[in-house]
Amino acid sequence: MLDRFRQEAATTGLPYAFDEWGWITFAQHHQLPTRLLDWSQSPLVGLYFACEPGKESEPTDAEADGEFFVVSPHALNKDAGDAGRGHPLLLRDAEPALAVYRPGMDTTDRRKPRAVIAPLLFDRIRFQTGMFTVAQSPNEDDDGKLEEAACLQRFLVPGDAKHDLREQLTTLSITEFSIYRDLDRISTHIKSQYAGTA
Repeated sequence: MLDRFRQEAATTGLPYAFDEWGWITFAQHHQLPTRLLDWSQSPLVGLYFACEPGKESEPTDAEADGEFFVVSPHALNKDAGDAGRGHPLLLRDAEPALAVYRPGMDTTDRRKPRAVIAPLLFDRIRFQTGMFTVAQSPNEDDDGKLEEAACLQRFLVPGDAKHDLREQLTTLSITEFSIYRDLDRISTHIKSQYAGTA
């Protein structure tokens, strides 16, 4: 999929100059499945995503519960065998410790997921104070799945609390507009400010 994505991206006529991890990050940014899982360093950004409205068919339907996850990157990396202090590494080709996570390189040296620093290649990563966890291709024999990591905490966000939480996040300027900041969201934000005045 990544090779096909790179091939099709060339048709846009834009000069992309990414290393292999840069391409994987770029593909993730455009919704292609990758080995990366998005995280935010901001608990408010994480809560925003946990409180997003569901796709219920009727506006009167009760909202589904959300989940808010917290991971300790240092503990995750130590569990993955990091001999240092567990500091997340920059996701780049020049980092030899990350080579075993690249597609095609993870068949023999099985490793647990680890936290990495996202290269700030795109506005969305900057606006969301993004980081990633990276995992190898799934293997049924793996004993180190991220959802089983001891350093991962889960918190339930009750569906009936999500509307009030979204209003409180809006008061703190944590909105779709501040999270994405693309032109479509800017237009939506402006329209919402002028709703009912036309």
